[in-house]
This record gives sequence, C-alpha cells and structure tokens, in this order.
Amino acid sequence: MRFTDRTSIVLTLCAITVLLTTLLIAAQYEYSREVQHASKAAQNMANSDTLLKLAVYKNNRPFIRQFLASVLELPETASSGMYDRSGKLIAHKGTAKTIEESPPFPLQTLRGESAVTETSLRYLSASGEEIDPNLFARLFGSATLHLTAPITTSLKLTPQEYSDAEFLLRNYTPENESSRWVVGYLHVELDRKQLVNNTLPAVLYLLTFFMIIALLAGWGLFLNNRKIMVPVRELQRVSDDLARGLPASELNISDNSELASTARTFNAIIKDAQRAREEAELDRKLLSRKVEESTSRLSQQDDQLNQAAREISEAKDKLQRLVNYDGLTSLPNRTLFQEILQTLLRSGERAGKPLALLYLNLNEFRRINESFGYSTGDLVLREMSKRMVGCLRRNDVVSHDVDTDLRAGVARMGGDEFAIILDQIDRPASAGDVAQRLIECIVAPIHVDNKEIVLSPSIGIAVAPETNAQMEMLIRQAGIAMKAVPASRQGAYLFYSDDLEQGSQDQFQLEGELRSAIENEELALYFQPQVDSIDGSVISAEVLLRWDHPQQGKIPPTTFIPMARQLGLMQQISGWTIREACRNLQEFRASGIEMARVAINISADELGKTLADDVRSALAATDLSAESLELGLSEIVLMDEESEEARTLRTLSSMGVHLSLDNFGISATPLSHLGHCPLNALRIDRDIVHHCDSNKRNAMLVKTIIAIADSLGLRIVAEGVETEAEFSFLVGAGARALQGYLFSEPVPADRLKEQLKIPWPYMGIIQNIKLAERAARQADADRR
Repeated sequence: MRFTDRTSIVLTLCAITVLLTTLLIAAQYEYSREVQHASKAAQNMANSDTLLKLAVYKNNRPFIRQFLASVLELPETASSGMYDRSGKLIAHKGTAKTIEESPPFPLQTLRGESAVTETSLRYLSASGEEIDPNLFARLFGSATLHLTAPITTSLKLTPQEYSDAEFLLRNYTPENESSRWVVGYLHVELDRKQLVNNTLPAVLYLLTFFMIIALLAGWGLFLNNRKIMVPVRELQRVSDDLARGLPASELNISDNSELASTARTFNAIIKDAQRAREEAELDRKLLSRKVEESTSRLSQQDDQLNQAAREISEAKDKLQRLVNYDGLTSLPNRTLFQEILQTLLRSGERAGKPLALLYLNLNEFRRINESFGYSTGDLVLREMSKRMVGCLRRNDVVSHDVDTDLRAGVARMGGDEFAIILDQIDRPASAGDVAQRLIECIVAPIHVDNKEIVLSPSIGIAVAPETNAQMEMLIRQAGIAMKAVPASRQGAYLFYSDDLEQGSQDQFQLEGELRSAIENEELALYFQPQVDSIDGSVISAEVLLRWDHPQQGKIPPTTFIPMARQLGLMQQISGWTIREACRNLQEFRASGIEMARVAINISADELGKTLADDVRSALAATDLSAESLELGLSEIVLMDEESEEARTLRTLSSMGVHLSLDNFGISATPLSHLGHCPLNALRIDRDIVHHCDSNKRNAMLVKTIIAIADSLGLRIVAEGVETEAEFSFLVGAGARALQGYLFSEPVPADRLKEQLKIPWPYMGIIQNIKLAERAARQADADRR
C-alpha cells in the first residue's frame, strides 16, 4: 500500500471519529438543555401562582386539575400530578395511554433522597427503581424522566388552618422571605421522545456542517492525488517509449524517493520498466474505482437524508391527527370538538339561527367490558360511532361555515359519551327529531362473535341561543339533561330546562348523602311475602331495600339504586343487604317462626368476585344453611358462559344457594341462557301478571312461561298479584307461589314477624276467593 493511500485512510478515519464524537457531545448537550428548560418551566408554573399554592393548601381538586391540564399543554409533558406535603396524591392528569403505562408513583419513589425544598429530577423504571443510564439509554431507553418540584410559601404552616383571604394576604406580604415552607409537590413526567425530537434540529445542523467539511477535504485529497499522478504519467510515457524501442527520456522526479527508485529501475532494466508501467495502470484503475464508490456513497447518504425528512413530515402529520382525533373511533376528540363548537356559536350569533348540542351516553355500556372484555367493547364503540355518523343527514352536522368533513359533527367526548352538533337548525324541536332518529339507529342489535348485544342511549339536548349559553355552559347543560333522563326511560331524550339545573344540584347533594346513609345505617329492609296458593302459608319473602332519609323521608329505590350503581356502591350495599336479611331470618327462626328462605334481588353490577365471599360469611355468621337464601338475578342478557359473572353463579349454586331469574318475560334474555345458567326458579314480571285474566296476550305469556319452567324443572313465582281474578287465573294456569298486594304490601321485619306468628296467615283470603268462585259458578248454573 502506498504512503498516500495510507494517509488518506488515516485522515478519513480521524474525520469520522471526530464527527461521531462531536455529534454525541452535541446530542448530550442539547438533550440536557431541553431537560433543564422543561424543568425550569414546570418550577416556574408551580411557584409563580399564589392561587395554586392556596388550592394545594386547601386541597381544591377542581382548581388543581385545571392547573394540571395547563401543565399538560407543555409539549414536553406526558403526564402531571399534584401531591400534598404529606405525600398523598391529590390529582393526576394525562392521556389514557400515559396513565396506563406510567401510573402515579408514591412521592417517596419520585423524590428519593432529595431534600424537602429541593427540586428532584430522576430516571425511573416501570417498577419505580432509579436508573442512571448512559447517553444512548437516555435518548432511546425505556426509563421515564420524572420531575418533582416543591410548592413553597413564605407563610409558616401551623396546625391552625388559615382562611383563603388570610393565606393570600400573608403570601403577598410575607413576614420572612428567607424561610420557605412546603405546601405540596408538583410532579411532571417529561416526554422523553419529545425531548429527543427537540434535540434533532441542532444535531442535523451540525451533521450538515461536517458533511460540507468532508466534501472540501475530499476535494483537497483529489487535488493531491492529481499532483501525484503527474510523475506517474511521466513514467508511463517512458514505459511507452521503451516498449516501442525508443530511447528513454530522463525523469525529473528526484523529490519523490519512491518514484525515483522506480525510475532508476526503469532506466536500468527494461523488463522492470514494463512491469512498473502495468502497476501504474493498475493503480489508476483502483483509484478510479474508489472515486466511483465515494460518489455512490454520497448519493446514498443524500437519499437517506431525504427519507428522514419525509418521515419527520409524516410524524408531524400523525401527531397532529392524534392531538385532534380519537384513536379508537377516528372521530374528533373533545379538544377539536370544542374548537368547532366555539366557531359555530359565533357564526350562529351572526346568522341568527339556533344551534343544538346533543350529548349522548350509552346506557350500561360498562357491562360489555365487564362481561366480554375491552376488545369487544372497542368493537361496539366503533360500530356505534359509524351508526351515528351514518344516520345523520348532511344538514344535521357541521357543514355550513366550517371547512371540515362530514364526521366533524359527531365527537367522542370520552368513554361511552358522544356529542353531536346540529348547526343552524330551523327550530329547536328539530333537534328532538334528530335525537329520535339516533335512538332508532343505536337500539338495533349488534352481533359480535356470535353474541347479540343491545344498547340504548340517553340523550340530553341544549339549544343556543335560546339557552343563552356559551360553549362550556352549553356542554354542561346538555350533560345535565342527559343525566336527567329517567332510568325507566332508557332510550329517550330530554331538552335542558332551568328546572333540571336545580335537580342536578339536588342529585349531587343526594349522592353525597347516600354514601353517609350506608355508614349511618339509614337503609332499611322491607319484606313482601311469597304465598303458597294452596294453604296460604308463607314460602319465602322478597327483600326490598328502602332509604329512610332524615329530612326527605322515604326515598324510593328507583331513585337511589341507579345513583348507587353510578357511584360504584352496589357491591357494598348488596353485602349489607345479604347480612341484614340473614340476620332477620335468624331472628324469625329463633322466635319459633319458620320460613323457608328470603329472596334478594342482585343486579349485574353486584355479581363481582366478592359476592360469593359475602354470602358465605353472612351464612356462617347467622348459622343458616345455603338453602335459606335465594338470589334473584336480573339483566343477564349479555352473560357469557365463560364470563366472571357465570363463574360466580356456578360457585353460588354449588354452595346450595337458590337462584331465580327476575322480571322474566319482559327482558331480552335469550332462552339459551336458561340451559347453562344454574337456576332454581323463574319470576313472572308484574307487567305480565297485570290483567292476565282479561288480557289475551298476557294470559298467553303466563301460560308459556309456566310451561317453559315445568319443562326445565324450575319453580314459578308470579309477582304483582293484586286482584282475585288474577289469583284465580294464575292458580288455574299452574302457578303456586304468588306475591303481591292482594296478600300484603312490603312491610318491615317486625310487621312480617307478627303476620307469621299465625299459621297459614293468608288462608282466609284464599278461602274467600274460592267461596266467591263457587258462588259465581252456582249463580251461572242457576241462570242457565
């Protein structure tokens, strides 16, 4: 290898080494600078707002959530949280994905050994262990960067709580500026990908600069090679002369020892001169090949830079899409929807035409996730979004003054809630027509994995400018109207009115009082007997829950049960109901009163993993057998044989607990479920029992249900029996256990106890009915 070739290789390797080292140093510097910039921004936001300090001190969660939402507007922020000075998490904000992948850590994990007033910046693994990664791990590793900044005040914190005004006044006129007390900590999870993206421009600029330097250096090497090639051509000329037999000219190459040695060899031996000419030709070809390879390499690098530019552009477009559109349904998200609504409100004011906002909720959607899993729930949400978009006409959605697509009028507000804009409608009543059309589209059955799923929506409607509402007020009013749709009218819509505003506030107050009612034992059990139609004895008693409110008196279950379901209190209430019912049955038997069992209605929300344990502990505490308890099941339409609810029912059945299907005949329960569900009885709903003696349809349904129960070996309980005619028809159709106001209304345990002290307490009623039937038959015979 020639000296010049070795020099070129060494210079090239040195240049590459310097380039890589400089790029790594620049990346480290830019990344550290971005982290410091994000840290200072978060610290300034945490300690520049006195109202925030007051909100943390007073544990004002709405204000803190609003502040955390503003922190999330920083592009480097992935999630944010707020802790009080004791380390308790007050609030946490982030997207659904960031919260799932990076749930809030305890404050001790986030701060480590940092001082109380010191800002902490730590790399943590998914398990909360601190990691000190190298540069590559910081840029591309899995560790997340967490910043915790103390929120301090110059006001000394004492056990005595300051008022809002006193806190603000003392902070604006601090007594001792040199002393700081911590009221809480702001936690910010920095988006490492965004930080890395911020460093890319500076690194690319530096790379471009070095590429220019490399091109200039290459050009210098090229000129140097040309200088070397001059004596080589002279040697070639001499070689040609020698090959033709001509005398060789003297070579003037004394300044190059290597070529001079070659020239002397050429002058001395013709054969060596010929070999030298061939070697020179070979060197020329190799050099030409290297030039071609360098050119090709530069072309490839140019293509790679162009590809990187295209990928960056695509990433920006994708990020913009993620910011404004829901990733599951591809509908506009809340952010984009609010921007569109604000624009349309302004244009509606100019045009003088009303705008309607429909707020839609899919009732009982959470049961789909609980019964079939979240993947099935996602499929249902996609299908519902397609239906909503498809059933709206072009003039129903945003299309007048906003340059957007057809789907911009339908947005997913989160979970199973959607919003629809009706722009410049002719009259407010038209919004009701659109709502009814939406309901008809949504209630159609959905078939997913050989399962038929039926959902019903509740729709709240708010109209502007009739309601004189701005954007946030309009959304809130539509939400109030949606929540005010009665539970008994699922699949309905309701317009907002001022009366609903007060009702919403009363509802909120009542929800808080319901939590206290459980703790203060304001709930009470009432019992309605199930009577044997042959001898008038009490077979069982259905347990009914009542709330005796200290101020409002008796609150019906139709009011507080849906409320408890929304608040997630049903499992707690059902556990108390089971224990209390078993205790009452134990007291009956201790007094010498025999009753086979008590029947308790259990909804789908209560069929959790703890239900079997609650039943087992209640039976053990009262020393009752499992046959003493009957659980009435409702709404098992979506139940799957492999679901958690089905496994719970099989566990209860194996314990010996009786299971019955409530409201049979009016729900959409497939008959196939009766085969694999371990039932003991069917309860005929009161709507079918009502006028079954005169209504042909109800009469046919009663007979059909009794036939189905007999074929499956199940007991029949007819609910809502109120007249003697209904009693006679049901007994004639084969029903033995009857329940209703004909015998007794729901009564407290002490009144039921008094009734049961008499053997066959309802025999008199049954005998009177039979005597009346006999007299009627005799009178009919006499007339004939």
